[in-house]
Amino acid sequence: MKIYALLIALYALGFASHSTAQDWQAVANRVAPAMVSVTAVGERQQPEMPEELKTFFGERLGAKRSARTNGSGFFISADGLILTAFSTIENAKEVLVVTHDQRRFRAEVVGANALLDIGLLKVPASGQVAVALAPTEPMAVGLPVATMGFPFDLGLSFTAGVVSSIDQYANADGKPYIQATLYTNRGQAGGPLLNASGEAVGVISAIMTDGPQFSGISLSTPIAFIQDALPALKQGASWARPVIGLAGSDVWLQSGSEKFERLNVVITEVVARGPAARAGILAGDRVTAFADQPIKHWLQLAALVARSTPGQAYTVQVVRDGKLMKFNLVPELPSKTETAN
Repeated sequence: MKIYALLIALYALGFASHSTAQDWQAVANRVAPAMVSVTAVGERQQPEMPEELKTFFGERLGAKRSARTNGSGFFISADGLILTAFSTIENAKEVLVVTHDQRRFRAEVVGANALLDIGLLKVPASGQVAVALAPTEPMAVGLPVATMGFPFDLGLSFTAGVVSSIDQYANADGKPYIQATLYTNRGQAGGPLLNASGEAVGVISAIMTDGPQFSGISLSTPIAFIQDALPALKQGASWARPVIGLAGSDVWLQSGSEKFERLNVVITEVVARGPAARAGILAGDRVTAFADQPIKHWLQLAALVARSTPGQAYTVQVVRDGKLMKFNLVPELPSKTETAN
């Protein structure tokens, strides 16, 4: 890790009084002792070398080279539990952690989840300053947020911005992301997304860009999903997303000559003897609400199912042959049902 340096990028000083420059400085000072840099050491397959070059360099076919991935992380408990990004520690043979005061540890990977892009590490530390996880309250566009991390293997950096969008779906996994205007770069995955109180409301997962340059779009996994997964990860188990045994696609409505809007979800497949089938839901039904939440598109439904509790009944509202119908559906763990969702 480079020499410790705290860089504060505060470009939005017009925030409300609870997020002034002075308050952000207090947050940075409080969170900094809980931050760590994470280095994952693994192996990488080398590309095949032409035969004529092997004569000179002696490189054997398919040779493996040591590969390092750098990221960030933060303590969430006084006894050495660290949250980081799964993408940082994936396939690592060894994970090295350096704290803000230059203590070095070889970390144990306690648990990891690719869907949520989180990893849980453990180091032999006690009395450690930790970042508090925020209550699982909904985020809102315009709220001030910040993050800390180690971009490009540099010193510890702090940057602030605002929530620019919530419930962003970057891919088909059904997990919504928090989008924020934060200057995040390679090496900052796994850092905390902080509210104005210095609590973690998410974990930095990715940036969106069409090139090597910063794009201004930072995506974070919401803390609600992480808190759901933590009990299983602490036990070394993989968190499993609940399933309901169906597949679907979006229904689009033309609202103008060239404008289409997503209306709701039509069920395209129901798994035999799965939760949806047992509830009475059929292929062709249009889902309009789940657990009293209006459904506009498939990924929204998938996200609600992901946060549901297995074994608990939820009301599903559908339209069938023009009639509004309601069913009680009980999600279950995927070990019991082969599903398309």
